[in-house]
Amino acid sequence: MIRLILLVCPITVVLMGCGHRPERYVAPDEVSDFAVLYRGNCAACHGADGRSGGARPLHDSLYLALVGKDRLRDVIAKGVLHTAMPPFAQKDGGTLTDRQIAILADGVEARWSH
Repeated sequence: MIRLILLVCPITVVLMGCGHRPERYVAPDEVSDFAVLYRGNCAACHGADGRSGGARPLHDSLYLALVGKDRLRDVIAKGVLHTAMPPFAQKDGGTLTDRQIAILADGVEARWSH
């Protein structure tokens, strides 16, 4: 028994990373950080900075003023027919919750509408 304890204890310490705790897992529909949501859902087409992708720049205060926050939420949620913009709302076949869509729309407006 003592041999087993002497063998298991050092291995356990090594595997635990000497006190390092892994980050808590967050389910995809619980993510609420704008940067994480934008990077995972928007940046590939609209660019990491909102202006350097192949799709419409979101870092465009004139576009954001004309489209308005409600329409921006609709575009994110439902997509745009006959374009490469897919729907992101869960109820329309996407992966994002209504709350996550609101976070994205609010974040885009807060960062790039001025």
